Amino acid sequence: MKKATFDIEASNYDQHFTDTKIGRIQRNRVWKYMRKLLAGKKQLKILELNCGTGEDAAFFAEKGHMVLATDLSPKMLEVANRKIWNKGLKYNVQTQTLDLRNPKLKRGEMYDVIFSNFGGLNCISKTELDQLSDVLSKHLLPKGSCVFVVMPKNTIVEKWFRKYKNQSDIFHKRNAQIPLKVNVSGELISTYFHSDDDLKSSFYKFQHIVTKPIGFIPSYFEHSNRYFLLNIFDKIATILKFNANTADHYLIHFQKK
Repeated sequence: MKKATFDIEASNYDQHFTDTKIGRIQRNRVWKYMRKLLAGKKQLKILELNCGTGEDAAFFAEKGHMVLATDLSPKMLEVANRKIWNKGLKYNVQTQTLDLRNPKLKRGEMYDVIFSNFGGLNCISKTELDQLSDVLSKHLLPKGSCVFVVMPKNTIVEKWFRKYKNQSDIFHKRNAQIPLKVNVSGELISTYFHSDDDLKSSFYKFQHIVTKPIGFIPSYFEHSNRYFLLNIFDKIATILKFNANTADHYLIHFQKK
């Protein structure tokens, strides 16, 4: 059976998420964290997992870092390559097809930072997370950082919405280790939802630095007539650091011991 790869979504992803108000707010919060983490560090080697259309690879490259941007989707990589080329960053970014279920990285290749944004790790199961952790530990330099942005099991805003729509059974599936089939531009994507405890368990060999919420509003609320009120809630919940496991996405940072 052909693996779902987000190929169909590739040409629409920036429109559906990257360039939306919610997408920009959440990505800017991730970038704010990464700016602090990378401040004063020059030309680091960064491995990006599930890079999508290359928005984050361009961000790192513009700061002078060298990026290997990987994704399972050849179409996503095509979009990413065009974006990198158009921004004049082709000498800072290489792209490679990579399946997180069986990640094959060049032997001996080491990185200062391993990064995955907006649910890249939600494409694999808990068991596969455990296996990925073992692989990444062999390619991360001592004191190097892994920073992941992940979708948790109990997104509070969506939980309210699903309860209102009498679709609460979806959250029983989100809490199970059975993948939820999510329709993305007509392609059914197997999606797993991971708590920060799941990530800590998989990356137990690493030191956990922080878990923090990135945003509480799913992007499909962009045009909701409740967006204004939800945006106020989002700002308050983020500032007050509500439980990251109830966010739409949370950021988790590990450091190699």
